[in-house]
Amino acid sequence: MNTTVQEGIALAGEVMDALKNTPHNCDVVICTPFTHLMPVAGIIDQNILGLGAENCADHTSGAYTGEVSAQMVASTGANYVILGHSERRQYYGETNETLQSKTRLALDNNLTPIFCVGEVLEERENGTFNEVVKGQVEALFRQIHSSFGGTDILVNNAGVASQKLLMDLSEAEWDRLMDVDLKGVFLCCRAALPYMVSKKHGVIINISSMWGQTGGSCEAAYSAAKAGVIGLTKALAKEMGPSHIRVNCIAPGVIATDMNAALTPADLDALREETPLQALGRPEDVARAALFLASSDAAFITGQVLGVNGGIVM
Repeated sequence: MNTTVQEGIALAGEVMDALKNTPHNCDVVICTPFTHLMPVAGIIDQNILGLGAENCADHTSGAYTGEVSAQMVASTGANYVILGHSERRQYYGETNETLQSKTRLALDNNLTPIFCVGEVLEERENGTFNEVVKGQVEALFRQIHSSFGGTDILVNNAGVASQKLLMDLSEAEWDRLMDVDLKGVFLCCRAALPYMVSKKHGVIINISSMWGQTGGSCEAAYSAAKAGVIGLTKALAKEMGPSHIRVNCIAPGVIATDMNAALTPADLDALREETPLQALGRPEDVARAALFLASSDAAFITGQVLGVNGGIVM
């Protein structure tokens, strides 16, 4: 998920080089903002690496901020599109009917949709959230098994945060963080593992946080959930080791993502100065760590927490 076209081109080139030299038995797709699609398309071989648009294929051109029509996505040479991210659905007021329309338009334009499973606010409020999401996750992995024969690599990357004093945190806010940051990891692991166990092979990579290691002031719920991810990783690595399934965890430091976009320049400067490498991390730094843990180069690594943090936690 690059922020500049130069980053997108560089990342696409690195992934292409890796795929040329490493046999792979599943489709690999790089997704990038619409405005970056054509430059990235020009440097990749889509027989090796698929190209997709982030949350595009809208039902009318430009109806939502930052989104474009399916026809425009297809015209760039892309062949995939991400749809259905729950936070965007809530922010834009996207209904199930709108999502169905976007899916039909994507298919009509020869785009393959990639669906992001997640919550809908209405489901949380009426008390059906857990059952709905559990059903979505189970259906997703059944479809993966039907289409691709099972799951080889699972990366649990979903995360939300809330910066508040614990005494100001509502029970609903606590539950939401635990559901997304910890229970989501549990649900996806549980759904993927039967297929991995049957093949005696698989890799699970859970994304925690440095706050899961040290605790973060005014982020008690987030810290607790991310610490839980670390504990789950270590326990599951012991359980699944005899089945030749590796389970590892990445604990990022301060990364330039949307989650940290609300921080002031002064806050970011202070965090940068506190980091021994005097820099903020990039999403690509975490992605490359995940790529390493998923590869055969990490064949004897399991139950570990890899800090991608510039030295801010040692």
